Amino acid sequence: MKYYTPEIRVKASFQNAWHLVKGTKWNFLVLFVCSLVWACLVSGLVIYLNLPVWLKTHEHNWTMLAMPFLFAVVLSAFFSAGFKTALDQSRGQEISIKHSLGNWRYLLPATLYLFFLSMINLLISNALGTLGVWSSVALHTTVPTYIALVLMELASLVVNTFFLIGLPLVVDARLTPMQALGTSFQLTRRHFKKIFLIVLCLYLLNFVALTTL
Repeated sequence: MKYYTPEIRVKASFQNAWHLVKGTKWNFLVLFVCSLVWACLVSGLVIYLNLPVWLKTHEHNWTMLAMPFLFAVVLSAFFSAGFKTALDQSRGQEISIKHSLGNWRYLLPATLYLFFLSMINLLISNALGTLGVWSSVALHTTVPTYIALVLMELASLVVNTFFLIGLPLVVDARLTPMQALGTSFQLTRRHFKKIFLIVLCLYLLNFVALTTL
């Protein structure tokens, strides 16, 4: 299947995104609140099950292993519903809160896609982290470790750039997670520099927002 890839302009991309969000801000707010409540419930449950064991042995039990997967489900629910809502609105469809919540039916394929994407990031991060630690031990300096940390962040940005549109392809084009990974890579590499700049700007905005809270 061939996909049309229009010319990408960074400034216009942010302007269009803001225009679309302004028109459906309550929809995205409801999705965000629902996801936040679910995340708090998951965290509370895991802490409740884990705390007695930690107080006695200072070790975590098996419930801690489930937290990353459960949070992946939370993110999948929010992002899949949000992407589908944005795509439907861009086509001129009437959007309601009920419509946005109904888009959670894409939860399973979206969760699988984000799981595969997380595994790619994890493998690359572990490889760079291990190399940095070994280099630090061999050279008796912490400089390689700090360099590895910077490279891990950079690698994550590159990976997320290449596979940025994979989730919309899963929830809108109904591709399988593996098909979406390949198609996203093929489409984004044509405009990698501009898409990377957009991802970098979003990363910096998110970093500033978190550090100022």
